[in-house]
Amino acid sequence: MTKAKYPSPKYWVDIALCEIIYKSFEERSSKYKLAPPVPGFSSRYSGVLESILGGIQLKGSLLGLDIVEVATSYFVRLTKSQAFLDANKRMAVIITNVFLLINGYVLEISPNELVNLALLLSKDKGTSVDASIKILAPIFRKHIKANK
Repeated sequence: MTKAKYPSPKYWVDIALCEIIYKSFEERSSKYKLAPPVPGFSSRYSGVLESILGGIQLKGSLLGLDIVEVATSYFVRLTKSQAFLDANKRMAVIITNVFLLINGYVLEISPNELVNLALLLSKDKGTSVDASIKILAPIFRKHIKANK
């Protein structure tokens, strides 16, 4: 079986996009009482999100990572980090999906399954971030498809 070829990302996630995503999630979760109230975007841990996003973009650009590797990196790094006071795993799921959508792809794994995967990943303290990315990338590769 040959490995599907994916391009490098054309668009990256930045702080402005994260803020839009976060505020939209905050509004909807409050409106529909989906989760406990989420602290405001500005209350996140200073510099952590910026470091994650910048690190992924730098590594992706330097190493020529493809869409799948970058999406997996966003998912794992955001899940295993504490960038926000609350909703880190939910933001990992949403930001990963938005990254794929703006680059013309979809992840054919349900959000609920991704949240469960994020919960397992966050509890796994024995596996490094890089090892987790290597483990999850083949799974993501099987489920990322061009958005037609």
